[in-house]
Amino acid sequence: MNTMEIKDKEIYATNVGKNIKKYRKQRNITQIELANKLNVSNAWLCKLENGNRNTTIFRLSEIANVLNIKLIDLIE
Repeated sequence: MNTMEIKDKEIYATNVGKNIKKYRKQRNITQIELANKLNVSNAWLCKLENGNRNTTIFRLSEIANVLNIKLIDLIE
């Protein structure tokens, strides 16, 4: 994997995380509440929101469902 591919993945992860946080806050859901609804740890969700963790499209779909948004809203 070259440096450009790594940077692209980092930017993608950061944008997805920011979108999760934005929609979560718009719905007045705490990190702990969202983590509980997803059956993940708060630490896992924190890392995801901060762009320090990747996840599967399946998990992103679950997050979108809990936040009552479209999957595309998280990845744009």
